[in-house]
Amino acid sequence: MLRIIITSLLLVSSIFWGVYPPGDGSPHYLILNYFLPNSNPPNKIIHIILGCLLYVLALLVSHEII
Repeated sequence: MLRIIITSLLLVSSIFWGVYPPGDGSPHYLILNYFLPNSNPPNKIIHIILGCLLYVLALLVSHEII
């Protein structure tokens, strides 16, 4: 049951980080700006890489590799 919850959270995170467009008004930039004030918004490559990594991690957790 815990594996299903973790996999679901990782998949939702991968969609959130991988698909949502980056910009000045995006939630990603607001979160980053909260922790690192006066920082530049991350570019699209960072979002795509992070989304893919979270997806692969969810895949590994769901197949009991991790």
